[in-house]
Amino acid sequence: MVTSRARLLGLVARDGAQRLNLAVLPEEEAVELIRRILGPARVDAEPDAAKALAAAAGRLPLALRIAAANLHERPRQTIAGYLAELSGGDRLGSLTVDDDPDTAVRTVFSHSYRHLNPVAQQTFRLLGAVPGPDLTASAAAALTGLPEPETAAALSALCDAGLLTERHGRYQMHDLVKLYAAELGGAEAGTEAALERLTTWYVAACAAADRCLKADQILPFTPPEPPPVAFGDTLAALHWFDAEADAIIAIVAVAEQRLPRLCWQLTMLLAGWLERRRTPAERLVLLTTGVRAAQAAGDTAAQASAESSVTGTLYYLGRFDDAMASARRVVELRRGLDDPKALALSLSRLGISYGHAGRDAEAVAVYEESLALLRDLPDGRLLTGTVSNNLGWAHYLAGRHQDAIGCYTTAADVARSLGDNRGASFAEGNLGLLHGELGDEERRLLHWRRSAEAGEKDGDRRLIANAYDHMGQALAALGDTAQAREHLGRALALYEETENAEDADAARAALAALAPGAAVPPR
Repeated sequence: MVTSRARLLGLVARDGAQRLNLAVLPEEEAVELIRRILGPARVDAEPDAAKALAAAAGRLPLALRIAAANLHERPRQTIAGYLAELSGGDRLGSLTVDDDPDTAVRTVFSHSYRHLNPVAQQTFRLLGAVPGPDLTASAAAALTGLPEPETAAALSALCDAGLLTERHGRYQMHDLVKLYAAELGGAEAGTEAALERLTTWYVAACAAADRCLKADQILPFTPPEPPPVAFGDTLAALHWFDAEADAIIAIVAVAEQRLPRLCWQLTMLLAGWLERRRTPAERLVLLTTGVRAAQAAGDTAAQASAESSVTGTLYYLGRFDDAMASARRVVELRRGLDDPKALALSLSRLGISYGHAGRDAEAVAVYEESLALLRDLPDGRLLTGTVSNNLGWAHYLAGRHQDAIGCYTTAADVARSLGDNRGASFAEGNLGLLHGELGDEERRLLHWRRSAEAGEKDGDRRLIANAYDHMGQALAALGDTAQAREHLGRALALYEETENAEDADAARAALAALAPGAAVPPR
């Protein structure tokens, strides 16, 4: 048996060696290793602290043994006390044996680092500055400023040295290795420029993905060209965002203070993905970060755009007064800018707030002002569909059902003609809702089915869940109990996936009412 931090590919190629890659220990085994060195009594007395110590040592066997050995020599010190020392100071420096400087985590990493070529060493130091948990070779090339093949060779060298791991095309550093890389790169002259290159790369990639998610997105800036990633459709863009989300969100947190312009651009480009994948409360945290960054950058158009995303999120949270105040701020900011399309969108969102407040006449007035602005714009058709849908909702709230149907139909036709699946799903759902209230269950089912089809193409699980829920209700009203249960079951599963407890409870109740022998029919 031969052990090494390197991958020893030569032994595999020449001698047919069988390679076994060892990951960090699972938590239970890491705690057991501490227990064997420290003794059961001390570990059992502080089980939570023992788990935290295992995490602080990164569950690396050497680091665990060093930490446990140091504690073994301090019988009066608690695990929690030692953990506080480890977490509050130089963690790498603390993970060493006092009378044996060679038995140290930093020494092991240093030995691997010294044997790297200069390009791999520089790449290693720069990776220590990356805020997120992992990245692709393409993103790493942006970080280093080198051609991707050269960067890929450096990443491969780091993997060979055991300083980096690769999984499904994404490269990740162990926490303690990253501490060492950051320590080496602390005085690196190009670190700040490297972080800016990486963040700019993400802005360009997010812009390309966001175009697939939000066809009506109005950006107050021109994204870098050409985009580093191409997407064939909405679902491909969503999958990319899903894979990159942790990395992007980590960069947003760092960029707020260091790169505010790029920070607000990233949060704006995340909005479409956030709507589909995060709760309103989670979205609000990120989007308000963008507002602060835009204010710090002193960019009025950026402040308006960032605040506009916050408006919609406050609406989803049910904070309608706050949403109205936010929408008014956006309109005031955009009235001072020469951007009629952006102003039209802001007026439409203010109309939503008026509608929720029962101020129907004011809602209709701002929607009509919005549509008047759009009529003179050659690229205003898509947004015309969105505003028509919102105007239909205002007519619906006021009881003007035929006017509402006319607006919703216009919105659905415009959205379909322009490939706006999200807009089509909303408009068709509104038509289904209205026909259901008018007692026409056949039309209700037709429009909700169209809403589901468009929602599937858009990838928003909330839209899909809502459509299947209403289809189930329509099928139940038409007497097709088996299909009703199937559709309501699909809706329930999606509600649970998206943590929508209120609608999930309603779907369960509807399913229970459809069970054999149920006394109460579903409504």
